[in-house]
Amino acid sequence: MAIKLELEIKEAELVVAGLYKLPMEFAEPIVNKIKAQAMPQIAQEQTNAQNEVNKVEANPETQVKVDEAEANSDSMKNE
Repeated sequence: MAIKLELEIKEAELVVAGLYKLPMEFAEPIVNKIKAQAMPQIAQEQTNAQNEVNKVEANPETQVKVDEAEANSDSMKNE
């Protein structure tokens, strides 16, 4: 039987840190299982985020708005 949990990355990191307080013979298989399941999900989220950036960069109208927002942000920093 298996259960599925949905955790934020920071929560999963806390779980893994807690597991490392156990003897490695018990912790290592569980940590490896968590990493094996987490890494593809993280990679997919990074790919999705990059695809969204690429869409913005590919659209000249949107890119102008991004450039203007960055320019406004820079000018506010200089004030």
